[in-house]
Amino acid sequence: MTTNCAPKDDNTVVLTKVIEGDEWAAARKKAFNSQKAKLNLKGFRKGQVPASVAKKMIPDDYVNYLAANALAQDALSEMVDEFNVKMIDRPLFDLQDDDADNEKAVLRFVCQVAPTPVLGQYKGFGIKKEEAAVTDEMIDEAIKGLQKRYAELEVVEGDEPAAEGDVVKIDFVGKMDGEEFDGGKGENVSVKLGSKQFIPGFEEQIEGMKKGETKDITVTFPAEYPAAELAGKEAVFTITLNDLEKEVLPELNEEFFSEVFKQEGINNIDDLKKDAAERIKAREEEKAAGKFMNDVVNAAVENAQVEIPAVMIDNEVDQMFKEFANQVVQSGFKLADYLALTGSSEEAMKEPMRPEAEKRVKTTLVLDAIAAAENLEVTQEKLDEEFKVLGEMYNMDADRVRQLVREEDLKQDLLRSAAVDFLEENQ
Repeated sequence: MTTNCAPKDDNTVVLTKVIEGDEWAAARKKAFNSQKAKLNLKGFRKGQVPASVAKKMIPDDYVNYLAANALAQDALSEMVDEFNVKMIDRPLFDLQDDDADNEKAVLRFVCQVAPTPVLGQYKGFGIKKEEAAVTDEMIDEAIKGLQKRYAELEVVEGDEPAAEGDVVKIDFVGKMDGEEFDGGKGENVSVKLGSKQFIPGFEEQIEGMKKGETKDITVTFPAEYPAAELAGKEAVFTITLNDLEKEVLPELNEEFFSEVFKQEGINNIDDLKKDAAERIKAREEEKAAGKFMNDVVNAAVENAQVEIPAVMIDNEVDQMFKEFANQVVQSGFKLADYLALTGSSEEAMKEPMRPEAEKRVKTTLVLDAIAAAENLEVTQEKLDEEFKVLGEMYNMDADRVRQLVREEDLKQDLLRSAAVDFLEENQ
């Protein structure tokens, strides 16, 4: 048995395997017998046609074709592993069986593989990581946000106008061209102003209203609104404000600290400011690190040239849609119901994903090329460590993780991470 791998200039690899001797004879015999069993000839019971008769009715070419197809998948898998071929689409398969004695066959696979980018400059840009600044305004905003989490609502009895952050109870009737429409009416509906619970412009026009007041507001439904009969159209709502409640922020006193921070060592406003500053700094450092990584990777990607096969972009779009569909399901919807509700379709939702998919594919190809150009490596020790980390993350034995995750795939992911680290260290 002989195997061979021949790369071509058009981003294809031709894999061939010669099958001969007992293996090929056994495959042909099995294929022949499977067809013989299906013969239904007058004078013979089904499946009992003699081999000498069957051979006259079943062409050798067809037997070879069936035998080769039965062997093809295992042969391809073996060669893909042997030559580390990373296919991006289903290969083209053909059988070269010009052996008149049927003693051997050559299985041939033409495999499309990912293109190799032509790298431009990818290091030495002078890109700097931004400093993680913490301002007094950030600290005050964080503390105000904490107070809002523990705020209580107080009913307003006077003529105080409604403002962002207040909770109002309203009656409303919506009309379009003077006629009420389905879903445009509600009674004593609770709305937190500024929550963007309603369409743009609705909550903003309630601000300033007083308890007991009625007024008309005009809004335009978004063009992408799920109800097609309302999308992009203007409507007038008559609003009556029944009740108004305002947030009352808790005082930052000893009682507040003892209740909110029982065992966290935060006993006063100074402790709270210090804790807030540390949390903000950690958050800003993470943001700065993420921006720095994106900047250096994007610079390298923009300088590279590569023609990306359409199938790679299609595959990435499919993966992105699967991720989106999973989010829809986790939010409690069936995908079909969500598509019906939004008046969309799978294809319509995939199309806007294509630019991002193309960017993702190019980024991956460029990182692979940089890893190769810089001779970056992943040690077996690093791989073993990563399998252990994945096992702990998913509460699985490392050996079980190895059954679910191909070592070669994990190695490729680690090489890309190493390429990112290299870019960050060489700016």
